[in-house]
Amino acid sequence: MSPVLIVHSSKYGQTTKIANRIAEVLWREGVPSMLLTADEVPATIDITGYAGAIVGAPVHIQKHPKSVRKFVLSHRASLDHLPTAFYSVSMSAAGKDLSQQVAAQQLISEFLMDTRWRPTRTASFAGAIAYTKYGPLTKWVMRRIAKHEGASTDTSRDHEFTDWAAVDRFAADFALLVRPAGGPAPVRQHEHEPALAG
Repeated sequence: MSPVLIVHSSKYGQTTKIANRIAEVLWREGVPSMLLTADEVPATIDITGYAGAIVGAPVHIQKHPKSVRKFVLSHRASLDHLPTAFYSVSMSAAGKDLSQQVAAQQLISEFLMDTRWRPTRTASFAGAIAYTKYGPLTKWVMRRIAKHEGASTDTSRDHEFTDWAAVDRFAADFALLVRPAGGPAPVRQHEHEPALAG
């Protein structure tokens, strides 16, 4: 079968890590995939040649990256003819307060309204506090936010909040959308498979 195209953007690496996990789960479910960053996607790419498409983007300063927005706007007509999914990665999704969860969903809604894209599936995943990758100012700001939210302020290491079981369910559900009847059977646990990232 044709592969699923996974297009993503990542500032500090967590969205890429999630993209890799999705690709691994799709493989396990018998669905090949191709990963590209939004900046790597060729202008001449034919989206309709793929079995489906998954787009992933992090949230920074209450916005998703322009590169992802540009990709969706450039290929929306083709995306609308395929099974598609959009996942957003933010620290709001890690919040225990309902208002934070609502805020994370609102950012997804704003992105989809702005691009007029209607993906088949959407998901909101918690990201990570990547203290070791931040510059001094960003580290200071994130430490203050973490303290306010009751999260770790240990800046000597990074802190991951992604629910990997939720990512696995998201990927397995998408595999069901694109895998043709009579297609490759899922790889079972006793068979060889690469280790899942994360």
